[in-house]
Amino acid sequence: MLKKEDLRYLDSNFYTIPEFSSKGTVHYMTQEDIYDPGRLTLRYNLPFDYWPIIMLMNRVIDPITELLPGYPVLIPDRANFRKIQADLKK
Repeated sequence: MLKKEDLRYLDSNFYTIPEFSSKGTVHYMTQEDIYDPGRLTLRYNLPFDYWPIIMLMNRVIDPITELLPGYPVLIPDRANFRKIQADLKK
């Protein structure tokens, strides 16, 4: 049986957690957010394709099983998203 631990490849870029300069915003997950983490991008007026980066920055591999109501998630500002996207493409 495949386990979540089997999906953690230490040589993948997932474990290269990007750093950013400003503090950003802390969002506390709601029950609805847990089942649709893409909602975070709509709430903070960000492009929808940023939600995986938000999960990456918060070290969340499986949002459905790892996130709970009240879990704090850091939402970086747009300038930091651009920097992170450029770093991940390297």
